[in-house]
Amino acid sequence: MSGYLPRLDPTTYTQVGGPIGAFYGLKTQGIFTQQSLDALHAKYPNYQPNAKPGDIWFVDYNGDHKIDKVGDRQYLGSAIPKFTSGLNIHLGWKNLSASMYFLASYGNKIVDGQYVFTHSSMIISNWSADMWNRSHGNVITNVPRVTVADPNGNSSTFSDRFVKDGSYLRLKNLQIGYTFPKRLIKQFSLKIYATADNLFTLTKYPGWDPEPVSYGTIDGGVDYGTYPLSKVFSLGVNLKF
Repeated sequence: MSGYLPRLDPTTYTQVGGPIGAFYGLKTQGIFTQQSLDALHAKYPNYQPNAKPGDIWFVDYNGDHKIDKVGDRQYLGSAIPKFTSGLNIHLGWKNLSASMYFLASYGNKIVDGQYVFTHSSMIISNWSADMWNRSHGNVITNVPRVTVADPNGNSSTFSDRFVKDGSYLRLKNLQIGYTFPKRLIKQFSLKIYATADNLFTLTKYPGWDPEPVSYGTIDGGVDYGTYPLSKVFSLGVNLKF
């Protein structure tokens, strides 16, 4: 559309014909070793000129042999799931009853905002235990090196390192009950039951909760450290005269 300017912020990009709040950033292709860095700079000296062994190797998407945060930005996924589903199951046998409610989401991505801090290359954070395995000296791992200045932009550059699979299956509610037979209690009906909320969640998402609080349509799927849903257990009685 002529004159249309897409909405852009550090993580999301919205334009006509694309998903709202899509994630755009740089893709990565590993961690530099001294050998790979020397070979790259021998051919293309302007390709990440500040990089050192242990820094992230970003993908040159537009092929100009240098890294530009706008020109080399690529689609990294969307917070919009490919599908969502819910399932209610009700079971009964004699005086026993059980009900379950499952909720699932598949194909959505989440920007793990906590990962930015817990895996920061700069010495300013309360790190994850993964950082014990960081690259240092001649030891190159899948975790970038630590440096105060972060000249390569390992932590300050939005990339696919921060975009995680947000698919999940969660048992939202489980209730098991027992209704006392009429032959025991003739004047009223009595049912006792136990419920459990958020009993378990199956997900590969490494953050606290794969259902982060959304701060708007544009920034949906950006996890700013949402407090996880608690497991809640309760007992109850239904009494009818």
